[in-house]
Amino acid sequence: MRYTGVVDKPPHNERATAYIALGGNEGHVLGAFNRALRTLAENNVVVFAVSCAYRTRALLPPNTSESRPDYWNAAAGLRTNLSAWELLRLMLRIEDAAGRKRRERWADRPLDLDLLLYNQDVIVEPDLEVPHPQIRQRAFVLHPLADIASGVRVPPTGVRVGELLENLPDRYDGVEYVLRGWLDLDLPGRSSNDAWSS
Repeated sequence: MRYTGVVDKPPHNERATAYIALGGNEGHVLGAFNRALRTLAENNVVVFAVSCAYRTRALLPPNTSESRPDYWNAAAGLRTNLSAWELLRLMLRIEDAAGRKRRERWADRPLDLDLLLYNQDVIVEPDLEVPHPQIRQRAFVLHPLADIASGVRVPPTGVRVGELLENLPDRYDGVEYVLRGWLDLDLPGRSSNDAWSS
């Protein structure tokens, strides 16, 4: 399924195009997604595209039989004058405001924001790696990202997002439900069509 929601026509004078992943499996996750996007829009970020929301099985630690609540996953396209590091710091503050506790890697979380792509930059630093190191292997990241950025190339190889998704051996594994119409925002410039609620 492919669905593109254009929220705001991006202005031409903005410096960077970025794509982020949104995830969570604790509390009212879709509400947290909406609040996160609203906060981004209030902080020098234009949210120009948002994917469907995908309900997926939680990743579990190796060699464990425990169960965890399903995740909701989505992606958003951004235009901003913030640097990649400034955008990351803003995303971390939004996670904290949502109640994110930085515990073990596999812990449940109300909101998880990841910077997937920032222009065509390749950044490898202790606190920031772009493209996101797991972007090529994770169906729950590539499905929503392909909704809004199928033709975008992922550096450094330049393979398109849609090709990465198609090349996954089990690209539908773990995807349990796809939801349209979850966005509940009145952002400036939002398209007047009713695609969000169809």
